[in-house]
Amino acid sequence: MTKILIIDDDPDFVLVTRAILESSGYKIVEAQDGSQALDLMRQEEPDLVLLDVMMTTTLEGVEVSKVIASDPD
Repeated sequence: MTKILIIDDDPDFVLVTRAILESSGYKIVEAQDGSQALDLMRQEEPDLVLLDVMMTTTLEGVEVSKVIASDPD
């Protein structure tokens, strides 16, 4: 089963996106901020990441994407 990590600080967006993707048979993992997202990336090893690049948290989406891209795993 394909696993998708949704990283977004908007709970409504996550709820709707989760519902749509789960109804299509995907397994969903979610994170509300960059730090949580990076931890989940290592634990869950998702097949796809949907990342909000304009989160209002300390570790914003652009920074998260740089960390993800630099990690060989």
